Amino acid sequence: MTREQIEYSLGINGFGTGSWITLENIFKYISLRNDRTIFVNPKTVQFFFSEVGDYVFIRYTEGIPIETELVVAPDGQSLVYHDGKNYLIPICTVGKIDSSDEEVGTFHDLISFECVVGLHYK
Repeated sequence: MTREQIEYSLGINGFGTGSWITLENIFKYISLRNDRTIFVNPKTVQFFFSEVGDYVFIRYTEGIPIETELVVAPDGQSLVYHDGKNYLIPICTVGKIDSSDEEVGTFHDLISFECVVGLHYK
């Protein structure tokens, strides 16, 4: 997909680029070239569609989500919005750190926008 297609698909559903999102209640899966698929699970998979460069960073979380009133997650934790509530959940410890954009932080996979062939609704 092109940047314009991805931004349009995210925008009409209330999402944007430049922050970690879960795609909760909107998309069931993302299909990629070569018959690969990423299933959307707000408790274990998060996406960061970059504002600069055409990349999707993916990170995985693990453990039990704990409901919180925090608006900023402590190091090693992720803030996940799910069913109208915020939860803290640990980010999987084995990952890479992106130092070119301080908003990305730890990630586990990196995919080019052009490898995305579809965002599929629930």
